[in-house]
Amino acid sequence: ARAYDALTSGIEHLAVAAGFGVKRITLNGQLHATDAAITAALGAGPDTMMLGFDTDAAKARLEAVPWIRHAQVMRLLPSTLQVVIEERTPYAIWQNKGQTYVVDAEGVVLAPALREAHVGLPLVVGEGAGRNAAQLFDQLNSHDDLTQNLVAAIRVGDRRWTLKLVSGTEIMLPDDNVPEALASLEKLDSEKGVLKRDIAAVDLRLLDRISVRLRAAEEAKTQDGTPQADIPTASTKAS
Repeated sequence: ARAYDALTSGIEHLAVAAGFGVKRITLNGQLHATDAAITAALGAGPDTMMLGFDTDAAKARLEAVPWIRHAQVMRLLPSTLQVVIEERTPYAIWQNKGQTYVVDAEGVVLAPALREAHVGLPLVVGEGAGRNAAQLFDQLNSHDDLTQNLVAAIRVGDRRWTLKLVSGTEIMLPDDNVPEALASLEKLDSEKGVLKRDIAAVDLRLLDRISVRLRAAEEAKTQDGTPQADIPTASTKAS
């Protein structure tokens, strides 16, 4: 075994000396992944023999780097490795248990994040918020007033969302039938201007009504002492 290892090592050194070692690495597609992470994953250097380099294993190692979605590694004889990567796109900032991360649309954690460094990305908070963010923002896509005034989307019990607006108003969404609930809220706002008033919360969780809680306690009480106003609405297909 020692003799075989020595012979193999000798052949590799001869191949490198003959010009079949890795002398040049080209890289395309890099935006966020660091040079150090890519170099470590690729695992090729001046003493690496081109003919013996496992491109499939290098591809798998590169795709294990959080930022890299797909990778392609090709040998260009006599001495060039060509690496092409496709990176994941930052989609949201996910805050959970005191830690903040950049995630893509699938909820894959890409890197630790500072909110100030990603001011253009929405903030989602709570367990499961990262992997469910894309579905929520697809549903909010046609509701510009909400998205433009959104401070954070808070995942509650990994079942539903509460939207926190710039005004401080909280929009409590239901577990399902979210598009219908949002349509009911939009209709109510266009008719009553409910989101322009001093409202602490709008509760869309019930099937047949919207509950509105005013910010000031004295405004929240009706004549019979009920602390909130219930407004019937067709918020789901079931109602």
